[in-house]
Amino acid sequence: MSQYDGFFISYNNGSTWAKSDIDSSKFYSSILSIDKSVIVITDKGIYISDNEGITWKKTGNNGVNSFITKIKTNGSRVYGLSSDGNIYTSDDKCEYWNLISSPLPNFSNFRNIYCFENLVVAAGNNDLFISKDNGKTWKSISNGLFYSS
Repeated sequence: MSQYDGFFISYNNGSTWAKSDIDSSKFYSSILSIDKSVIVITDKGIYISDNEGITWKKTGNNGVNSFITKIKTNGSRVYGLSSDGNIYTSDDKCEYWNLISSPLPNFSNFRNIYCFENLVVAAGNNDLFISKDNGKTWKSISNGLFYSS
C-alpha cells in the first residue's frame, strides 16, 4: 500500500509489487480479507476485489448516514466504524450496513473497534464496551479506566 501513489499488491510475499487498478485515492484507512475477498476503505469509498486485487468494485454505503472509516472482521461479519462515531455491521461484504444500538449510557462516539473471533470490543471517548454475541448485546467494561475532572 502507498499513501499517495495508489494501491499496490504483491503476489510473491513482497519481492515485487504491482499497482492495482483501484480508483486512485490519496488515503487508505482500512484493509481486510474475508472469504477470499479483499476490502479496502479509501477517501473515495469502500472497494472490494473478489479476484486478489486484479479488479475492484465500489460497494454501497447503504444504511449509513455518514461514511465508514474503519472496518474489522471476526469471520464473515464486518464491523464498520462511521465518521460520526457509530458502529455498523455488514453480512454482505460492506454493501448494506445495519446500525448497532444499545440502551447503555455512553454507547456512542466510538473511536475504534476490535474483533477477536466471537468477541467485539468498542472504544469510545468515555467508555469501553464488549460484546460476546456478535454485537447483539453489550456490556461496559471500563471499570473506572476513564477519568474526567
